[in-house]
Amino acid sequence: LLVTQRAHRADLALRAEGADADRWLDIAQAFAGLPGKGRAPKGDA
Repeated sequence: LLVTQRAHRADLALRAEGADADRWLDIAQAFAGLPGKGRAPKGDA
C-alpha cells in the first residue's frame, strides 16, 4: 500500500488492484490532511 501526503491520488499514476485496495487508498488520502510543509526527514531533526 502506497500513500502520499503531498499529492492527491487522482493526480498520480497510482493504480489499485481490487476494490479493497481502492477503498483503503481513499481512506488513507483522507487522513493525509491539507497540503503543507510536512515533516522534516529524520536525519534533519
